[in-house]
Amino acid sequence: MRIAEIQRQRGFTDTLGFSQQGIDTAEKKRMKMVPGNKRYGYTFGVHYSDYTGSSQAVFLYDLKNAKTPVSVGYLALRPTSFVFPKSYAVANVEVDIQYRGQGLGQMLYIIATKLLGLTIVADETQTPQARRLWVNLHQVPGMEVSGYATVFASDWAEYPDVYDLDADRLIKILKRINAEIIGRKRGQIILGFPVIGGPNGKELQSVNRGLQLYSAKHPDEGGTDNGLYARWTGNNIIREDDEDLPPIVYHGTATKNLTNILRQGLKPRRNRWLTGPSRQFQRDVSDIKPVLSTIPNLDVAIQFANQGGSTGWEAGGGVVLGFKPLPTDKIHIGGYLDGEIEFYNTIAPERLFIAWPDNMKGKLADKLASAQELNVKKADKAQLVRDTNKQLKSMGSIYRVKNIGTPNKMRVRVFRQHETVPNYLEPMNYHGIPDMDITSPEFQTWMAQAKTQHTHS
Repeated sequence: MRIAEIQRQRGFTDTLGFSQQGIDTAEKKRMKMVPGNKRYGYTFGVHYSDYTGSSQAVFLYDLKNAKTPVSVGYLALRPTSFVFPKSYAVANVEVDIQYRGQGLGQMLYIIATKLLGLTIVADETQTPQARRLWVNLHQVPGMEVSGYATVFASDWAEYPDVYDLDADRLIKILKRINAEIIGRKRGQIILGFPVIGGPNGKELQSVNRGLQLYSAKHPDEGGTDNGLYARWTGNNIIREDDEDLPPIVYHGTATKNLTNILRQGLKPRRNRWLTGPSRQFQRDVSDIKPVLSTIPNLDVAIQFANQGGSTGWEAGGGVVLGFKPLPTDKIHIGGYLDGEIEFYNTIAPERLFIAWPDNMKGKLADKLASAQELNVKKADKAQLVRDTNKQLKSMGSIYRVKNIGTPNKMRVRVFRQHETVPNYLEPMNYHGIPDMDITSPEFQTWMAQAKTQHTHS
Protein backbone atom coordinates (compact mmCIF):
# COMPACT_ATOMS: atom_id res chain seq x y z
CA MET A 1 0.00 0.00 0.00
CA ARG A 2 1.52 3.33 -1.11
CA ILE A 3 0.46 6.62 0.32
CA ALA A 4 -0.05 8.47 -2.93
CA GLU A 5 -2.95 8.99 -5.27
CA ILE A 6 -3.22 11.82 -7.81
CA GLN A 7 -0.82 11.45 -10.72
CA ARG A 8 1.06 14.51 -11.91
CA GLN A 9 0.56 15.02 -15.63
CA ARG A 10 2.31 17.26 -18.13
CA GLY A 11 0.65 20.53 -18.99
CA PHE A 12 -1.52 21.06 -22.06
CA THR A 13 -0.22 22.69 -25.18
CA ASP A 14 -3.50 22.80 -27.09
CA THR A 15 -4.89 25.90 -28.68
CA LEU A 16 -8.53 25.02 -28.14
CA GLY A 17 -10.86 27.63 -29.44
CA PHE A 18 -14.63 27.48 -29.48
CA SER A 19 -15.67 30.95 -28.39
CA GLN A 20 -17.12 31.67 -31.80
CA GLN A 21 -19.75 29.01 -31.22
CA GLY A 22 -23.15 30.43 -30.53
CA ILE A 23 -25.91 28.82 -28.45
CA ASP A 24 -29.46 27.86 -29.33
CA THR A 25 -32.66 29.45 -28.03
CA ALA A 26 -33.41 26.67 -25.53
CA GLU A 27 -29.97 27.08 -23.92
CA LYS A 28 -30.50 30.86 -23.67
CA LYS A 29 -33.77 30.32 -21.79
CA ARG A 30 -32.07 28.00 -19.27
CA MET A 31 -29.12 30.32 -18.73
CA LYS A 32 -28.58 32.00 -15.35
CA MET A 33 -26.27 34.88 -14.63
CA VAL A 34 -23.29 34.35 -12.35
CA PRO A 35 -24.17 36.35 -9.19
CA GLY A 36 -22.18 39.56 -8.82
CA ASN A 37 -21.09 39.40 -12.47
CA LYS A 38 -22.87 41.12 -15.32
CA ARG A 39 -20.90 39.45 -18.11
CA TYR A 40 -20.98 35.68 -17.62
CA GLY A 41 -23.85 33.23 -17.53
CA TYR A 42 -24.02 29.49 -16.96
CA THR A 43 -26.09 26.37 -17.48
CA PHE A 44 -25.90 22.87 -16.03
CA GLY A 45 -26.89 20.03 -18.31
CA VAL A 46 -26.17 16.82 -20.19
CA HIS A 47 -22.66 16.28 -21.55
CA TYR A 48 -21.95 12.65 -22.43
CA SER A 49 -18.45 11.51 -23.34
CA ASP A 50 -17.40 7.87 -23.71
CA TYR A 51 -13.76 8.96 -23.55
CA THR A 52 -13.91 10.79 -20.17
CA GLY A 53 -17.01 9.12 -18.73
CA SER A 54 -18.75 12.45 -18.18
CA SER A 55 -22.52 12.67 -18.10
CA GLN A 56 -23.07 16.31 -17.13
CA ALA A 57 -21.26 19.61 -17.31
CA VAL A 58 -21.32 23.20 -16.14
CA PHE A 59 -21.21 25.44 -19.22
CA LEU A 60 -19.95 29.04 -19.09
CA TYR A 61 -20.98 31.76 -21.56
CA ASP A 62 -19.77 35.27 -22.34
CA LEU A 63 -22.72 37.69 -22.58
CA LYS A 64 -20.66 40.78 -23.49
CA ASN A 65 -22.79 40.90 -26.60
CA ALA A 66 -26.22 40.08 -25.13
CA LYS A 67 -27.73 39.29 -28.52
CA THR A 68 -25.09 36.70 -29.41
CA PRO A 69 -23.65 35.08 -26.25
CA VAL A 70 -20.85 32.61 -26.92
CA SER A 71 -19.49 29.52 -25.19
CA VAL A 72 -16.16 30.06 -23.40
CA GLY A 73 -15.64 26.91 -21.30
CA TYR A 74 -17.10 23.98 -19.44
CA LEU A 75 -16.48 21.70 -16.46
CA ALA A 76 -17.33 18.11 -17.43
CA LEU A 77 -18.35 15.83 -14.55
CA ARG A 78 -18.99 12.15 -14.01
CA PRO A 79 -21.05 10.69 -11.14
CA THR A 80 -19.11 9.20 -8.26
CA SER A 81 -20.01 7.21 -5.15
CA PHE A 82 -18.08 9.60 -2.92
CA VAL A 83 -19.45 10.00 0.59
CA PHE A 84 -21.19 13.38 0.18
CA PRO A 85 -24.52 13.93 -1.59
CA LYS A 86 -24.42 15.19 -5.17
CA SER A 87 -20.74 14.25 -5.62
CA TYR A 88 -19.08 14.38 -9.03
CA ALA A 89 -15.55 13.65 -10.17
CA VAL A 90 -13.85 15.99 -12.61
CA ALA A 91 -13.81 14.39 -16.05
CA ASN A 92 -12.45 17.34 -17.99
CA VAL A 93 -12.25 21.12 -17.80
CA GLU A 94 -11.72 23.36 -20.80
CA VAL A 95 -11.50 27.11 -21.24
CA ASP A 96 -11.20 28.76 -24.64
CA ILE A 97 -7.64 29.90 -25.37
CA GLN A 98 -8.82 33.52 -25.68
CA TYR A 99 -10.23 33.43 -22.11
CA ARG A 100 -7.45 31.67 -20.21
CA GLY A 101 -5.65 33.41 -17.38
CA GLN A 102 -8.81 35.23 -16.23
CA GLY A 103 -9.87 32.89 -13.41
CA LEU A 104 -12.76 31.37 -15.39
CA GLY A 105 -11.72 27.81 -14.53
CA GLN A 106 -12.05 28.73 -10.86
CA MET A 107 -15.41 30.36 -11.63
CA LEU A 108 -16.66 27.04 -13.05
CA TYR A 109 -15.77 25.24 -9.80
CA ILE A 110 -17.46 27.93 -7.69
CA ILE A 111 -20.62 27.67 -9.80
CA ALA A 112 -20.62 23.88 -9.32
CA THR A 113 -20.10 23.99 -5.55
CA LYS A 114 -21.69 27.23 -4.35
CA LEU A 115 -24.57 27.65 -6.79
CA LEU A 116 -25.39 24.01 -7.63
CA GLY A 117 -24.50 22.47 -4.26
CA LEU A 118 -22.18 19.83 -5.74
CA THR A 119 -19.15 18.22 -4.14
CA ILE A 120 -16.29 18.07 -6.65
CA VAL A 121 -13.71 15.29 -6.39
CA ALA A 122 -10.36 15.87 -8.09
CA ASP A 123 -9.45 13.76 -11.11
CA GLU A 124 -6.94 10.92 -10.72
CA THR A 125 -4.53 12.83 -12.96
CA GLN A 126 -3.83 16.56 -12.90
CA THR A 127 -1.89 18.93 -15.13
CA PRO A 128 0.17 21.74 -13.55
CA GLN A 129 -2.69 24.10 -14.45
CA ALA A 130 -5.19 21.91 -12.59
CA ARG A 131 -2.94 21.64 -9.53
CA ARG A 132 -2.59 25.43 -9.36
CA LEU A 133 -6.36 25.79 -9.77
CA TRP A 134 -6.91 23.65 -6.66
CA VAL A 135 -4.39 25.84 -4.80
CA ASN A 136 -6.49 28.87 -5.75
CA LEU A 137 -9.73 27.13 -4.74
CA HIS A 138 -8.22 26.44 -1.33
CA GLN A 139 -7.83 30.21 -0.85
CA VAL A 140 -11.47 31.06 -1.67
CA PRO A 141 -13.42 32.11 1.48
CA GLY A 142 -16.29 29.70 2.09
CA MET A 143 -14.74 26.90 0.02
CA GLU A 144 -13.73 23.73 1.86
CA VAL A 145 -10.86 21.97 0.09
CA SER A 146 -9.63 18.89 1.93
CA GLY A 147 -7.76 15.69 1.30
CA TYR A 148 -9.23 12.25 1.83
CA ALA A 149 -7.87 8.77 2.47
CA THR A 150 -9.47 5.34 2.70
CA VAL A 151 -8.65 2.63 5.24
CA PHE A 152 -10.30 -0.63 6.25
CA ALA A 153 -12.82 -0.07 9.02
CA SER A 154 -11.44 -3.07 10.94
CA ASP A 155 -7.91 -1.64 10.87
CA TRP A 156 -9.13 1.75 12.09
CA ALA A 157 -11.19 0.23 14.92
CA GLU A 158 -8.42 -2.12 16.09
CA TYR A 159 -5.49 0.29 15.85
CA PRO A 160 -2.76 -0.04 17.10
CA ASP A 161 -3.31 -3.79 16.70
CA VAL A 162 -2.86 -3.55 12.91
CA TYR A 163 -0.71 -6.18 11.24
CA ASP A 164 -0.27 -4.52 7.83
CA LEU A 165 2.72 -2.19 8.20
CA ASP A 166 1.59 0.21 5.47
CA ALA A 167 -1.90 0.45 6.98
CA ASP A 168 -0.34 1.01 10.42
CA ARG A 169 1.81 3.86 9.05
CA LEU A 170 -1.14 5.48 7.27
CA ILE A 171 -3.47 5.30 10.28
CA LYS A 172 -0.74 6.65 12.57
CA ILE A 173 -0.37 9.74 10.35
CA LEU A 174 -4.14 10.23 10.01
CA LYS A 175 -4.62 10.14 13.77
CA ARG A 176 -1.67 12.51 14.26
CA ILE A 177 -3.28 15.15 12.03
CA ASN A 178 -6.76 14.61 13.55
CA ALA A 179 -8.35 13.24 10.38
CA GLU A 180 -12.14 12.98 10.66
CA ILE A 181 -14.40 10.19 9.41
CA ILE A 182 -16.56 11.62 6.62
CA GLY A 183 -18.17 8.41 5.36
CA ARG A 184 -18.21 4.62 5.14
CA LYS A 185 -18.63 2.16 2.29
CA ARG A 186 -18.07 -1.57 1.75
CA GLY A 187 -16.16 -2.23 4.96
CA GLN A 188 -13.99 0.88 4.55
CA ILE A 189 -14.01 4.31 6.12
CA ILE A 190 -13.15 7.54 4.35
CA LEU A 191 -11.33 10.19 6.35
CA GLY A 192 -10.92 13.86 5.53
CA PHE A 193 -7.76 15.71 6.47
CA PRO A 194 -6.53 19.32 6.15
CA VAL A 195 -4.28 20.45 3.31
CA ILE A 196 -2.02 23.46 2.80
CA GLY A 197 -0.28 25.10 -0.13
CA GLY A 198 3.09 23.59 -0.98
CA PRO A 199 6.32 25.58 -0.62
CA ASN A 200 6.33 26.46 -4.33
CA GLY A 201 2.66 27.40 -4.40
CA LYS A 202 2.10 25.11 -7.38
CA GLU A 203 0.16 22.32 -5.66
CA LEU A 204 -1.51 21.39 -2.38
CA GLN A 205 -0.04 19.02 0.15
CA SER A 206 -1.08 17.37 3.40
CA VAL A 207 -0.18 19.05 6.69
CA ASN A 208 1.98 15.94 7.23
CA ARG A 209 4.60 15.42 4.52
CA GLY A 210 4.39 11.65 5.02
CA LEU A 211 0.86 11.65 3.60
CA GLN A 212 1.28 12.39 -0.08
CA LEU A 213 -1.41 13.74 -2.36
CA TYR A 214 0.52 13.56 -5.62
CA SER A 215 2.67 10.91 -7.24
CA ALA A 216 4.53 10.39 -10.51
CA LYS A 217 2.54 7.18 -10.97
CA HIS A 218 -1.09 6.44 -11.75
CA PRO A 219 -3.20 4.98 -8.92
CA ASP A 220 -3.59 1.75 -10.91
CA GLU A 221 0.13 1.21 -10.41
CA GLY A 222 -0.39 1.00 -6.66
CA GLY A 223 -1.62 3.36 -3.99
CA THR A 224 -4.26 4.10 -1.41
CA ASP A 225 -7.42 5.94 -2.30
CA ASN A 226 -6.09 9.39 -1.47
CA GLY A 227 -7.32 12.52 -3.20
CA LEU A 228 -8.89 15.95 -2.95
CA TYR A 229 -12.45 17.20 -2.76
CA ALA A 230 -14.04 20.64 -2.75
CA ARG A 231 -17.44 21.74 -1.47
CA TRP A 232 -19.02 25.02 -0.50
CA THR A 233 -19.53 25.60 3.23
CA GLY A 234 -19.70 29.39 3.36
CA ASN A 235 -23.45 29.33 2.82
CA ASN A 236 -24.64 26.01 4.11
CA ILE A 237 -28.20 26.17 2.81
CA ILE A 238 -28.48 24.78 -0.70
CA ARG A 239 -31.73 25.89 -2.29
CA GLU A 240 -33.48 25.42 -5.57
CA ASP A 241 -35.18 28.78 -5.03
CA ASP A 242 -35.58 31.50 -2.43
CA GLU A 243 -38.13 29.59 -0.36
CA ASP A 244 -37.89 30.27 3.39
CA LEU A 245 -37.20 27.43 5.81
CA PRO A 246 -40.04 26.36 8.14
CA PRO A 247 -39.56 26.96 11.89
CA ILE A 248 -39.86 23.22 12.67
CA VAL A 249 -39.31 20.06 10.60
CA TYR A 250 -40.29 16.48 11.45
CA HIS A 251 -38.79 13.03 10.92
CA GLY A 252 -40.83 9.84 11.32
CA THR A 253 -39.07 6.63 12.28
CA ALA A 254 -39.51 3.27 14.02
CA THR A 255 -39.71 3.30 17.80
CA LYS A 256 -36.90 0.73 17.96
CA ASN A 257 -34.53 3.33 16.44
CA LEU A 258 -35.12 5.91 19.20
CA THR A 259 -32.38 4.72 21.59
CA ASN A 260 -29.66 4.83 18.92
CA ILE A 261 -30.89 8.22 17.70
CA LEU A 262 -30.65 9.66 21.20
CA ARG A 263 -27.15 8.17 21.54
CA GLN A 264 -25.76 9.29 18.20
CA GLY A 265 -28.15 11.91 16.85
CA LEU A 266 -30.26 11.84 13.70
CA LYS A 267 -27.80 10.81 10.96
CA PRO A 268 -28.10 10.99 7.16
CA ARG A 269 -28.61 7.48 5.76
CA ARG A 270 -29.24 5.81 2.42
CA ASN A 271 -32.96 5.04 2.06
CA ARG A 272 -33.47 1.30 2.51
CA TRP A 273 -36.66 1.37 0.44
CA LEU A 274 -34.43 2.28 -2.51
CA THR A 275 -31.22 0.43 -1.66
CA GLY A 276 -32.27 -2.69 0.30
CA PRO A 277 -32.39 -6.23 -1.12
CA SER A 278 -36.17 -6.03 -1.54
CA ARG A 279 -36.17 -2.63 -3.27
CA GLN A 280 -38.87 -2.18 -5.87
CA PHE A 281 -37.01 0.38 -7.95
CA GLN A 282 -34.64 -1.11 -10.51
CA ARG A 283 -31.96 1.53 -10.59
CA ASP A 284 -28.28 1.92 -9.92
CA VAL A 285 -28.03 2.60 -6.18
CA SER A 286 -24.48 4.00 -6.29
CA ASP A 287 -25.88 7.51 -6.84
CA ILE A 288 -28.21 7.34 -3.82
CA LYS A 289 -26.49 9.44 -1.18
CA PRO A 290 -27.02 9.46 2.59
CA VAL A 291 -29.61 12.10 3.53
CA LEU A 292 -31.86 12.83 6.48
CA SER A 293 -35.36 13.34 5.12
CA THR A 294 -37.71 15.70 6.95
CA ILE A 295 -41.06 17.28 6.26
CA PRO A 296 -42.72 20.41 7.78
CA ASN A 297 -46.09 18.58 7.80
CA LEU A 298 -46.58 16.61 11.04
CA ASP A 299 -49.37 14.45 9.59
CA VAL A 300 -47.13 13.25 6.75
CA ALA A 301 -44.34 12.52 9.24
CA ILE A 302 -46.80 10.43 11.30
CA GLN A 303 -47.58 8.36 8.20
CA PHE A 304 -43.87 7.63 7.77
CA ALA A 305 -43.56 6.81 11.47
CA ASN A 306 -46.37 4.25 11.12
CA GLN A 307 -44.36 2.68 8.28
CA GLY A 308 -41.18 2.58 10.34
CA GLY A 309 -39.55 5.38 8.35
CA SER A 310 -37.00 4.02 5.87
CA THR A 311 -36.32 0.87 7.90
CA GLY A 312 -39.50 -1.07 7.25
CA TRP A 313 -43.03 -1.52 8.57
CA GLU A 314 -43.50 -0.87 12.28
CA ALA A 315 -46.32 -2.72 14.02
CA GLY A 316 -48.16 -0.45 16.42
CA GLY A 317 -46.74 2.79 15.11
CA GLY A 318 -43.47 4.61 15.46
CA VAL A 319 -42.30 7.98 16.71
CA VAL A 320 -41.98 11.47 15.18
CA LEU A 321 -39.05 13.67 16.17
CA GLY A 322 -39.01 17.42 15.56
CA PHE A 323 -36.27 20.03 15.55
CA LYS A 324 -35.54 23.59 14.44
CA PRO A 325 -33.28 24.05 11.34
CA LEU A 326 -30.18 26.16 12.03
CA PRO A 327 -28.06 28.32 9.69
CA THR A 328 -25.15 25.92 10.25
CA ASP A 329 -27.12 22.94 8.86
CA LYS A 330 -26.31 21.54 5.42
CA ILE A 331 -29.73 21.62 3.78
CA HIS A 332 -31.32 20.91 0.42
CA ILE A 333 -34.92 21.97 -0.20
CA GLY A 334 -36.51 19.26 -2.32
CA GLY A 335 -36.65 15.48 -2.43
CA TYR A 336 -38.99 12.67 -3.42
CA LEU A 337 -41.98 14.42 -1.80
CA ASP A 338 -43.35 17.92 -2.22
CA GLY A 339 -42.14 20.03 0.67
CA GLU A 340 -39.41 17.56 1.67
CA ILE A 341 -36.25 19.07 3.19
CA GLU A 342 -33.06 17.01 3.18
CA PHE A 343 -30.28 17.42 5.75
CA TYR A 344 -26.73 16.29 5.00
CA ASN A 345 -25.40 16.70 8.56
CA THR A 346 -26.14 14.92 11.84
CA ILE A 347 -28.71 16.53 14.15
CA ALA A 348 -27.47 16.34 17.76
CA PRO A 349 -29.77 14.60 20.30
CA GLU A 350 -30.05 17.81 22.35
CA ARG A 351 -31.84 19.53 19.44
CA LEU A 352 -34.63 16.95 19.25
CA PHE A 353 -38.08 16.69 20.82
CA ILE A 354 -40.82 14.06 20.53
CA ALA A 355 -43.73 15.47 18.53
CA TRP A 356 -45.82 12.25 18.36
CA PRO A 357 -47.32 10.08 19.86
CA ASP A 358 -48.83 12.08 22.70
CA ASN A 359 -48.06 9.46 25.36
CA MET A 360 -44.31 9.90 24.69
CA LYS A 361 -44.26 13.69 24.84
CA GLY A 362 -42.27 15.09 27.75
CA LYS A 363 -40.33 11.84 28.21
CA LEU A 364 -37.38 12.75 26.00
CA ALA A 365 -35.19 13.90 28.90
CA ASP A 366 -35.39 10.52 30.63
CA LYS A 367 -34.79 8.66 27.38
CA LEU A 368 -31.85 10.95 26.55
CA ALA A 369 -30.30 10.28 29.96
CA SER A 370 -30.66 6.51 29.40
CA ALA A 371 -29.09 6.80 25.96
CA GLN A 372 -26.16 8.83 27.32
CA GLU A 373 -25.67 6.22 30.04
CA LEU A 374 -25.55 3.61 27.27
CA ASN A 375 -22.85 5.66 25.52
CA VAL A 376 -20.76 5.53 28.70
CA LYS A 377 -21.20 1.75 28.87
CA LYS A 378 -20.18 1.43 25.24
CA ALA A 379 -17.03 3.50 25.82
CA ASP A 380 -16.17 1.48 28.93
CA LYS A 381 -16.62 -1.79 27.06
CA ALA A 382 -14.51 -0.57 24.13
CA GLN A 383 -11.73 0.44 26.53
CA LEU A 384 -11.88 -2.95 28.24
CA VAL A 385 -11.57 -4.69 24.86
CA ARG A 386 -8.57 -2.53 23.93
CA ASP A 387 -6.87 -3.21 27.28
CA THR A 388 -7.48 -6.95 26.89
CA ASN A 389 -5.96 -7.01 23.40
CA LYS A 390 -2.93 -5.05 24.60
CA GLN A 391 -2.46 -7.66 27.32
CA LEU A 392 -2.79 -10.51 24.81
CA LYS A 393 -0.34 -8.81 22.45
CA SER A 394 2.21 -8.24 25.22
CA MET A 395 2.01 -11.97 26.07
CA GLY A 396 2.72 -12.88 22.45
CA SER A 397 -0.66 -14.57 22.20
CA ILE A 398 -2.14 -15.50 18.84
CA TYR A 399 -5.61 -14.51 20.11
CA ARG A 400 -7.57 -11.24 20.01
CA VAL A 401 -11.10 -10.33 21.14
CA LYS A 402 -13.74 -8.20 19.44
CA ASN A 403 -16.88 -6.54 20.76
CA ILE A 404 -20.20 -8.13 19.79
CA GLY A 405 -23.75 -7.31 20.77
CA THR A 406 -25.08 -4.20 22.48
CA PRO A 407 -23.21 -2.06 25.04
CA ASN A 408 -25.51 -3.41 27.78
CA LYS A 409 -24.14 -6.89 27.10
CA MET A 410 -20.41 -7.29 27.73
CA ARG A 411 -20.03 -10.16 25.28
CA VAL A 412 -16.94 -10.55 23.12
CA ARG A 413 -15.82 -13.02 20.47
CA VAL A 414 -12.38 -14.60 20.37
CA PHE A 415 -10.35 -14.51 17.15
CA ARG A 416 -7.05 -16.17 16.21
CA GLN A 417 -4.37 -15.30 13.69
CA HIS A 418 -4.89 -17.60 10.72
CA GLU A 419 -2.21 -20.22 10.20
CA THR A 420 -1.71 -19.61 6.48
CA VAL A 421 -3.48 -16.34 5.56
CA PRO A 422 -1.51 -13.26 6.72
CA ASN A 423 -3.42 -10.49 8.52
CA TYR A 424 -6.59 -12.57 8.75
CA LEU A 425 -8.24 -13.11 12.12
CA GLU A 426 -10.23 -16.34 12.25
CA PRO A 427 -13.36 -16.37 14.48
CA MET A 428 -13.03 -19.08 17.11
CA ASN A 429 -16.73 -19.58 17.87
CA TYR A 430 -16.59 -22.20 15.12
CA HIS A 431 -13.67 -23.93 16.86
CA GLY A 432 -14.99 -24.57 20.31
CA ILE A 433 -14.37 -21.19 22.00
CA PRO A 434 -17.81 -19.67 22.71
CA ASP A 435 -18.67 -15.99 22.93
CA MET A 436 -18.17 -14.82 26.52
CA ASP A 437 -18.90 -11.97 28.92
CA ILE A 438 -15.57 -10.14 29.19
CA THR A 439 -16.22 -9.45 32.90
CA SER A 440 -17.09 -13.08 33.78
CA PRO A 441 -14.98 -15.68 35.64
CA GLU A 442 -15.33 -17.84 32.52
CA PHE A 443 -13.43 -15.24 30.51
CA GLN A 444 -10.72 -14.84 33.18
CA THR A 445 -10.18 -18.61 33.09
CA TRP A 446 -9.80 -18.45 29.31
CA MET A 447 -7.31 -15.56 29.60
CA ALA A 448 -5.19 -17.63 31.98
CA GLN A 449 -5.14 -20.44 29.42
CA ALA A 450 -4.38 -18.03 26.55
CA LYS A 451 -1.15 -16.97 28.27
CA THR A 452 0.34 -20.34 27.43
CA GLN A 453 -0.92 -20.44 23.82
CA HIS A 454 1.62 -18.28 21.97
CA THR A 455 1.79 -20.31 18.76
CA HIS A 456 -0.53 -22.32 16.56
CA SER A 457 -1.18 -25.86 17.69
